Amino acid sequence: PVMPAAPVVSAAAAPAAAPVVATPLARSSPGVASPGAAVLAPLDVVIAVRNEARGLPPLLADLARAPSGLVRDVLVIDGGSSDGSLRLARLAGARVQSAEAGRGRQLVQGVAASGAPWLLLLHGDARLPPHWPALVAAAIAAGAATAWAFHLAIAASDPRLQLVAWAANG
Repeated sequence: PVMPAAPVVSAAAAPAAAPVVATPLARSSPGVASPGAAVLAPLDVVIAVRNEARGLPPLLADLARAPSGLVRDVLVIDGGSSDGSLRLARLAGARVQSAEAGRGRQLVQGVAASGAPWLLLLHGDARLPPHWPALVAAAIAAGAATAWAFHLAIAASDPRLQLVAWAANG
């Protein structure tokens, strides 16, 4: 599982020893909306899951903090769950699709199924910082060129997992 910490919107804005959080990404899709056009809900959230019944509800609660008009759709792409993850996602109002297992394959399918000009890609046990909607809205309003990311933090003391977080934030 991952724990929230202070996110950064771009590497240039991050202090040298910035705290880190999960790995959501957003990107603009040229041609989806003309510059300056009003987009009521510019963000689709794509979540890759496989047996995330424990981690998914807190993430969905994080996403529920979004103000109306920010998130157009939440897509949960399942890689073969058998623990009730899909039921929980549907109860939360997410659109659910099945895919071949593998986070990359699942995210690719979710991106293909999305239609918003901005995407937030997450794993089912990610957590977002409490002020994530303001960070995302600010990045969208600034017209960030291509992508931004929160940093990865793993809530575990295992040095191997800490090494993974360090390498991911390189």
